[in-house]
Formats: sequence, structure tokens, C-alpha cells
Amino acid sequence: MPPKLLRDIARKNAKFFIVDAAKVAKEVGMAKRTNVVMQVAFFRLSGVLPPDEAVGLLKNDIKNRFKLKGDKIV
Repeated sequence: MPPKLLRDIARKNAKFFIVDAAKVAKEVGMAKRTNVVMQVAFFRLSGVLPPDEAVGLLKNDIKNRFKLKGDKIV
């Protein structure tokens, strides 16, 4: 990362995380679903919602989006 970016992160006491979403998605059998991995990471790290509630909401969203493809896909 450029030095200016590193200084800005340090100056703001910002937390910086690197998530290899492609690797995580592949490991859990979700190959190209990196967006879901990043959503879970966001909710876990941000504390916007309790982790269990966030995961439950994401699971419901996935079920609703893919229910027409059948239970095997979901």
C-alpha cells in the first residue's frame, strides 16, 4: 500500500482487514459466492448486528433468492 494510505490509516486509528473471500468461498463450497463471504465478514467486524442475527438474515435472503432453483442449490 502507498505510504500516504498507511499514514492515513494509522492517523485515524482505523482497523484494516484483508479477507481472501475467494479462498474462503472455495473452502466452504461456495466457489463464486465471494459477496456472501464479504457480507458475513462485514457484519462480524462492524458490529452493526449481532453475528447470529446477521447470519440468519443472510441465510433467509439466500433462501428467498434461490428457492426456485430447489433445495439442493439452496
